[in-house]
Amino acid sequence: MHTNGQHLPPRSGGSTGPHAPPPAGGNTARRITLFVLGFLAVPVALIFLVFPFLSDEPFATVDELAPENIASLRVSVVNRAELDGGDDVGPYLAADADFAALLAPLKSVPEVEQFPNARGPWLGEYRVMTREGRRGRVRFYWVRDPHAPDVPPRLRFQVGERKFEGGRADALVKAAEAAKDRGTPTR
Repeated sequence: MHTNGQHLPPRSGGSTGPHAPPPAGGNTARRITLFVLGFLAVPVALIFLVFPFLSDEPFATVDELAPENIASLRVSVVNRAELDGGDDVGPYLAADADFAALLAPLKSVPEVEQFPNARGPWLGEYRVMTREGRRGRVRFYWVRDPHAPDVPPRLRFQVGERKFEGGRADALVKAAEAAKDRGTPTR
């Protein structure tokens, strides 16, 4: 607009000078992208970190756990207060010479189709690595017959999809205690 030869700025409130800098936080698209990538990274990380623990055990039978096939055996026995009042054993890496004694309590336990009730209190686990590089866990539980309190608690465990129940839970504990001094403590 012109008034008497003078140049007036437009009434819209706009500026005729250099452009104003963008408002603070102008990297909105970048922030959204980083948020989405961070959000997607969590499930991907969980898949790679958790999936190996959820996958099937590499052992199908107790016979595959032969002492001569094992490269390392990590032993951990816990929750003994109610079972026999003893202290936890391990975790430790067992000496090669003790593999047979540690596996012996498993060999005589019969296979069952299903556990008749809950697995029972957790007793511990063996983490096994074979000479071929297969890794797996055998988790142990114990169960007491409520109708026969004088009978020692039975051992329960699972190898692959097969379930086992029988023998004596204290046989596993005694084997673990006997081998711990020759083993190498781990955490």
